[in-house]
Amino acid sequence: NYSATPWLSHIGQSLGQTYGYVAERLFVDDLEVLNSPTQNFGGDIATAAGDIKYKDINGDGIISTLDMVPIGYPYTPEVIYGFGVSFGHKGFDISCFFQGSGRSSFWIDPSKVAPFIGGQRQLLSAIADSVWTEDDRDIYAFWPRLSESLSNNNTQTSTWFMRDGSFLRLKSA
Repeated sequence: NYSATPWLSHIGQSLGQTYGYVAERLFVDDLEVLNSPTQNFGGDIATAAGDIKYKDINGDGIISTLDMVPIGYPYTPEVIYGFGVSFGHKGFDISCFFQGSGRSSFWIDPSKVAPFIGGQRQLLSAIADSVWTEDDRDIYAFWPRLSESLSNNNTQTSTWFMRDGSFLRLKSA
């Protein structure tokens, strides 16, 4: 019975629909963490300033699985298409074929690209260019606060690391 939580129902959703949390932004400071709904996803690292702040969908003051909603499109594209054009004139011809897909989403896996985790010391330029720090408290930075251990709070399936998987490419010319 989903009468109290209709957003959890799978009726009318695509088979591959992903459910996750709605990310609002990053926490500005530790005081905001204390005055926000409780976010405890287990692990050794407590939620702190610079971590992802999730929306409390059901309003109970706790971020839990009851706050998960359908986010994005399924992993498998709902639309796959292709088209071609050709032109010929006096012994000269040109043709191209385009292929694309639409209505699909993918998620960046923070555990695979997180810097300083598992002995890796490289840093992607996307992270280096936009990361939350004490000196630059950008609440919409691409990457949450850096740490030597991965925070369970920042690895939840959410809209924060969700990306559009649609594309159109020139396959042949």
